[in-house]
Amino acid sequence: MLIFSVITFAAMQVIPRAPFAARAAWFVSSVTFIDPVILSRLAPTPGFRSIDGVYWSLYVEVQFYALACLVYFAAREHFRLGLALLSAIGCGLLIVRIPLASPLSNNLLMPLFLPWFVTGIGFHALALRGNRPLGALLISAGTLESFALYAAGAQDAVPPGVVAAVPILFAAAIWFGPFAAVLASRPMASIGAAGAR
Repeated sequence: MLIFSVITFAAMQVIPRAPFAARAAWFVSSVTFIDPVILSRLAPTPGFRSIDGVYWSLYVEVQFYALACLVYFAAREHFRLGLALLSAIGCGLLIVRIPLASPLSNNLLMPLFLPWFVTGIGFHALALRGNRPLGALLISAGTLESFALYAAGAQDAVPPGVVAAVPILFAAAIWFGPFAAVLASRPMASIGAAGAR
């Protein structure tokens, strides 16, 4: 993100009629990997923004890694269940909107995104670790939380069709031979390898 923020910033300075503005102060989010929305709450005067809006997912990812790290070192033996519990708490607080607790949870527990990470961890437990009960529990919990957020009218919640499709596609990629074969084909493997570089 830092490298491409520099490239984007430089390009916006030299391109005539640049498609969007890029200010030097906006590098703070690229250097710290902290969402500019959070930075703006802490220091509203500069009005922090991301150098490029597409980096929103990287802020979520980094925040998840920080949370996962804390949970792992606090409860290593119960890491997966600990994340699932935090996800359930975050979703519950987002839905019921308790003063002070809900805003704090919304910023720390990422209730719109943590259920998706929990679902992914469930598929990892199920497919790669062979832990069917835990995998099924985590997949079900993450999926149901995403459904609940949409049903409760949470802003930016994912529509039910997408919520249902994602676990089905993951399951098909693992256990449905023809679909798994397409994903394992040389062209698809080349695309995946290119993305990993």
